[in-house]
Amino acid sequence: MGKEPSTLKGRVVLDIEQLKIRRRQIGLSQEALAELCFRKRLCVSIASIKRAETGKPVLLRTARHLAQIYGVDLANLLVGSIPEQGDNGAPAAADIPDLGAERRPVIHLTLLSKATASAPLHGLIVERVRQFGGVVLEPDETRDTSVVLEACFGTPRAYSSDARRCLQCAEELLQIWKSKQPATGCTLIIGYREWPLDAERQMHCLASPSFASALETSSILIEQDLAHALSDCCVVTPAKLTGYVRYKQTQAADRNTPFAMAGRDLEVQQLKTVLATTLAYQEGHVVYIRGIAGIGKSRLIAEFVEMTRQDGVDCYAAAVLDFGGKEDTNPIRQLLRGVLQLESSFAEADRQLSARIGQLGLPADYLMFYRALLGLPQAPGDEQVYAAMNHATRVPRQLEALVALLVRESLERPLVLIIEDLHWADKALFDVVGRLIQAVREAPIIWALTSRLEQDPLERQLRNYLTDVPMTVLELGPLRGAAAAMLALQFRDVGPNYRNQCVARAQGNPLF
Repeated sequence: MGKEPSTLKGRVVLDIEQLKIRRRQIGLSQEALAELCFRKRLCVSIASIKRAETGKPVLLRTARHLAQIYGVDLANLLVGSIPEQGDNGAPAAADIPDLGAERRPVIHLTLLSKATASAPLHGLIVERVRQFGGVVLEPDETRDTSVVLEACFGTPRAYSSDARRCLQCAEELLQIWKSKQPATGCTLIIGYREWPLDAERQMHCLASPSFASALETSSILIEQDLAHALSDCCVVTPAKLTGYVRYKQTQAADRNTPFAMAGRDLEVQQLKTVLATTLAYQEGHVVYIRGIAGIGKSRLIAEFVEMTRQDGVDCYAAAVLDFGGKEDTNPIRQLLRGVLQLESSFAEADRQLSARIGQLGLPADYLMFYRALLGLPQAPGDEQVYAAMNHATRVPRQLEALVALLVRESLERPLVLIIEDLHWADKALFDVVGRLIQAVREAPIIWALTSRLEQDPLERQLRNYLTDVPMTVLELGPLRGAAAAMLALQFRDVGPNYRNQCVARAQGNPLF
């Protein structure tokens, strides 16, 4: 049976048949089992139950909770264990899911031409692909001779922002080719592929006899499914090649559409790892992003939000403001309204609140604490009860109600809770946020926090609450020259000399 339960660490694999037999004996679905665990104050999400019942590793804590709910010794459920490595911080090697075991979509770029690229041109193309965050693939004997270069964006899992970067890179490569080899044309093809790529990694249409005649000189072709995902940022026209459309131009700029991320490849990979680990093992994590004003903290958060939405994770954001302490701007209130998805009007918000708390099966007396936190009028009879509580009684009960809500919501799918500009926060807010993070650390909740470097409160105000909470700290520095130049290239209406001057003056600060 392997190690004794008392000596186990890290992840464990449970007996699939035993788990299913035990669950059938108590007559519960996976959803109902997660609800039962919650009522018994055991944090086991629906995703963790599904993971355990498909033979995938789960947290030792999850295994113990399942054994407790089934009333059996943990040893009766165990198949094996995975040793834990690393310390409390960014995910250790043993904590990171094996992304290679599951095939995931990435964005694949192929540059084709009947002409051979000169060595300087090929070097410039490779450099530009890497500036846009692409991974250049090594050629092999199976590659068609018309393929000048292949690259992937978004490994090991691509999001829509990776597709936008790939398209912008393709635009830049097309312009470079036209300027360096104007006598010969090239075609760039963008589409989805599965990662890791196998030996047959070329575009499936490369083998088609009609492929060469379908190519359009000096053009960018986008796979139709991918073009649909990019419809908010590009205009396309029909193409000769079946299953593809021809890129025509960039969609009219929208102020709410961010520019492609530049120079933060390492940070983006770390965020992808945190998200993948949380989805796989259903445990909490803190991401702490700090840097000087304008360095890109909010832009990186926006990139993370996009990732979470594509993975079906509920994401709610709040910000600490630096002008006064109006209650409506309280970050806890902002997050609470978001999690409960309340309307702005008092009457409608109160009705929704009561209905939602009933659906979640939370104690009815929590309503008075939620109303107080949300600034809603108390129900008849509750006002006097709430007013009679002293501070020492009221604050712990508010925290209890908040913790119960967050844990209960995260049972169905993970949460990402964002609080920006913590450098403006006061001690009272740090106390609430710190205690919340500590109390929900076993739930699949990612806290994404940002702060300016010069007023960073991490060590002074938060560290004591986070001693046993996994945390990744991302300290953003100035963009390197190549990354800053890549960001400036996205302003196509500006002349190259002016762009270069802006890059020099900004000194790596994306805002400036």
